Amino acid sequence: NEKPAETLVMINKSDQEVFNSLISRKIDTTYSHTVEIVQNLEKEGLIETEKAGRKKVSTLTDKGRECAEALEDFLEAIDSSGKEKEVKA
Repeated sequence: NEKPAETLVMINKSDQEVFNSLISRKIDTTYSHTVEIVQNLEKEGLIETEKAGRKKVSTLTDKGRECAEALEDFLEAIDSSGKEKEVKA
């Protein structure tokens, strides 16, 4: 399932506070599935959540940021046809 990866990349690219409802809209999944994804990513130490009133704000940990950036680099290395582009080390 690519949704956890999409969640990490989405949080990394966001320039605003990231709530579960925003994640749900951006990665096109149900709110309850988003809650499950966020809980699993938090257990893995990739994100942290903090209460903001009735909502939770999700932010990446250092480990999560590294993973998100690696995912973004990987996605950029593959063009829209799925063929690999040359990756510079």
